[in-house]
Amino acid sequence: MNTSNKFREPQHSQAFVLRSLRLSFVLLVVMLCALTSFVLVSAALSNGELRAASALTITPGVSTDPTGVLVTLDARGTWHEATSTASGTASSGCLRTWVKAFVPVYLDRGGPLWGGRHPMPRAPTPAYVAYHVYCGGIYVTSIWVLPTAFQATPPNVRGLALQIVARLRYPALAIAVNPAHRGLAGLNTLFATNGFSGAPIRDSVRGFGATVEVEATPSAVSWQTGDGSASRRVPFANGTRGLIAHLYERRSPSPGYTVTASIELAVRWRFNSGAWSGLSPITRAASITYPVIASRSRLVRSP
Repeated sequence: MNTSNKFREPQHSQAFVLRSLRLSFVLLVVMLCALTSFVLVSAALSNGELRAASALTITPGVSTDPTGVLVTLDARGTWHEATSTASGTASSGCLRTWVKAFVPVYLDRGGPLWGGRHPMPRAPTPAYVAYHVYCGGIYVTSIWVLPTAFQATPPNVRGLALQIVARLRYPALAIAVNPAHRGLAGLNTLFATNGFSGAPIRDSVRGFGATVEVEATPSAVSWQTGDGSASRRVPFANGTRGLIAHLYERRSPSPGYTVTASIELAVRWRFNSGAWSGLSPITRAASITYPVIASRSRLVRSP
């Protein structure tokens, strides 16, 4: 008996270690899944929007239906209630936010870390999209909504168009000059721009029942030659790129004249392939230092 127990004890100890390792691995997987859920949800909100997401912070009496509510759409695809009205809002007058859910789960049972353990019911149809609803930055619930329920009219999404314009990828503006290194007083100097081809620069945000398009097209170039001459504004064309000829009448002070080119882009936007509407023009500028020398003539006695 004693000999048998001596051989069995190591086996029991080894089985215990294996069970402990399996349990640790399962706990690690659960924690990683929970952390992933938290990161995905938090990424959809700014720091000010995510105050709480537990059952203790649910706001009662708040309608989650966006129908008939004036909303705005931001570049992240989040809908924001534009004004607090009696239609569908809480008596406290909080402004609601509908954030597209990365995973169709509820966040109201233990917070984001455990939201993945409480999935939402199936969508009524594939056209529905899952949203987390917040009231004044406090989580209310998660719902299925048709994107068409959001009333994204052109006046409401104009702010989104301005956001898109601000993030357009504009090429770097440069100045081309001839003569290249220094000019000569009394001789024409040619200036033109480099970087912009003249083709419209476009971007858009699509989805969530709305499509907002913007485009910016170079239209004119304003030149300041640095010698006190009046600014000159010329049309921008693909072939000329704002080309001008300027005659410097005197040499420049050291290190040279400051030449500045300002390219103006006409900006317009449209909503759901409707008519184009204009926005304020965008300007991009570049400067160079351009030295100008003066030639001197002198009489030379002939031999």
